[in-house]
Amino acid sequence: MKGKIVSAFIAFIIITGAYIAYQAVAYSKCKAYQPGQCESKTCNFSFFGAGVRYEKNQNCCGNKMCELSASYTETQQSCSADCSQCDDKNLCTKDVLDYSTGKCTSDIIPNCCGNQLCESASGYKETNTSCSQDCRVDCNDGKACTKDELDYSSGQCRHEIIRGCCGNNICEAGESPLTCKEDCNAQLEISNIELRVNGDERQRYTWTPYRDGNMYAFDELYADSNVAEIRADIRNTGNTAIKDLYATYECMDEEYQIYSINICWTIPNEMVASMCEHHFTGAMNGLVLKGGADESDIISHMPPQAQAKFVLYIAPLSDLEHFRETHDKDLFHPLTCKINILSETSGINERITVKNYRVRPDITRFR
Repeated sequence: MKGKIVSAFIAFIIITGAYIAYQAVAYSKCKAYQPGQCESKTCNFSFFGAGVRYEKNQNCCGNKMCELSASYTETQQSCSADCSQCDDKNLCTKDVLDYSTGKCTSDIIPNCCGNQLCESASGYKETNTSCSQDCRVDCNDGKACTKDELDYSSGQCRHEIIRGCCGNNICEAGESPLTCKEDCNAQLEISNIELRVNGDERQRYTWTPYRDGNMYAFDELYADSNVAEIRADIRNTGNTAIKDLYATYECMDEEYQIYSINICWTIPNEMVASMCEHHFTGAMNGLVLKGGADESDIISHMPPQAQAKFVLYIAPLSDLEHFRETHDKDLFHPLTCKINILSETSGINERITVKNYRVRPDITRFR
């Protein structure tokens, strides 16, 4: 029994010595450990041995925390070990570290070329020319008579017409076909050229469309008047009124010139031809006619889309002695008529040419 007690005591002494040696070694290691720049250590003892507790110091560059307090501020420049680099190399962003999340935020700087916003503000305006990287839309339409601007709210272009500019497609005060043909476009359309013809006493009066190359006959002997006639429809197809429209003519056969009685204008649904014996002024269907000095009518005002009819009366009786002396009173004379419809004011110069209009005068009525 006594031997067992002695053995137990010896074992206790050995274990206790080992435990003390273990604690001494652990304590020695704790004392020997050198904490980092931003660490604090505490050597703790327990029944199970000594230990080291490490703590990070706040407001210390190197503790892996980018910190901001009332008395301490870290930035990437002052403590790159803790604070991330937030500079995105964009001059149009304000780069800031969010200390609560440790992440960077980049706020757009307004009125800065390069912020991907096409902007206009007081004292600052970006365009495709001044800042193409923000304003990618080129609003220049290449027209001298438009003011080209970008609508900054919608990003769409606006093209405002400049008033009083030749080329804005508006015929304005002070412009005419002579000074600005681009805007004041006076055009005269000629159509439905017809000739007065007859063939025998049963066909005393009729009209037929003119076709180049055909033959046409007017025989005064069987006509109900002593005049042949050429007529045509005219219409202003431009965008501005034609001013002072008149006509000249030249009708000739192979040997002599045959003169016209007169040139008249008539207005559809308003009046009929009356051998130009009318002298009038006033507007009818938008046209203004007046009698000329030579008793020929003049259209002084012909608005766009207005229509009228041109009539040339031909009197093949200008040289009766010629017929008597040459005894060709029974012959038909093929006429060529060249008619010019003109307006110097509106820059109009159109021609009608009629060929093979065969006219035979009845000179017996003048003996």
